Amino acid sequence: MCEEERKKLLSLLGFAAKARKAVTGTDQVVEAVRRQDKSDGNPKSGRNFGIVLIAADASANTVKRLTNACSYHKIRCERTDAVMSELSHILGKSGDVAAVGMFDRSFAGAVTALLDRRNETADHTLQRVQDHKL
Repeated sequence: MCEEERKKLLSLLGFAAKARKAVTGTDQVVEAVRRQDKSDGNPKSGRNFGIVLIAADASANTVKRLTNACSYHKIRCERTDAVMSELSHILGKSGDVAAVGMFDRSFAGAVTALLDRRNETADHTLQRVQDHKL
């Protein structure tokens, strides 16, 4: 992720925290993911929107818990290159933050779009490298 995209992502996280639309902490995020799945009782309604971001230096157990919960409840889950202390500073928390969940459609959509652009750029760069090797 380039520095500009990284700043945009961290800025969005800060805005979401100020708007009280961010859920922080592993236990709270896992519980929010579970609640999100039960929001209307119909798993085929497509209401499972949101995104969970995991700090780069989160423990293996934390990563496993979050990815399992997100996978089961069909919520997007991504690792970030931000470390726990950086996330806590951006979110205005005193302790380290290993996970951030956003389930507001606007914030989750903005973060998802930013991450999708990053992934498309990385895929395009990888394709160019592979084409060059051939």
